Amino acid sequence: MHLDLTSEEVSRHKCLIYDGHPTQQLPVVVPFLADGLRGNWRCLYLGSPEMVQMVEGALRHRGIDTVSEMKRGALLLSSERSHLKDGLFDARAMIKGLCELIDAAVRDGFEGLCTTGDMRWELGADEKLRSAG
Repeated sequence: MHLDLTSEEVSRHKCLIYDGHPTQQLPVVVPFLADGLRGNWRCLYLGSPEMVQMVEGALRHRGIDTVSEMKRGALLLSSERSHLKDGLFDARAMIKGLCELIDAAVRDGFEGLCTTGDMRWELGADEKLRSAG
C-alpha cells in the first residue's frame, strides 16, 4: 500500500485512544483536548462521571473556561452510553454516533470532532473488547 502524503484530503476527526489507568490519563488527555479547543475543534470526552469531573477540573486548572466552552458547544463532557447494546460495546453504534457528531461539528462551524475517553470505563473491568454483533 502506498500512502500519498500530498493528498489534500482533510480529516474531520481526531481521536485519542488511551487505555492507561484513569489517573494516568490526565497528562495525555488534557493537552489533547486543550489543543483541539485552540484549533476550533468540537472536543468530546467520554468517560465515567468521576473521570468527567476530573477532566473538567484539570481543564479548568489549565486555564480553560469549561463553562463557556460547553455553552458555545465546543466542549462536550459526557457519561452517555447510547453506543451500548444490551450492556455490551456496540462498535456500529459508536461509529454511527461519531459520524453524526462529526457532521454536526462541521455544520456548526468547527473544524471537526476531537474525541477521547476512558476506555477502561467503556470496556468494563475486564478491559476486553466485547462486541455486540
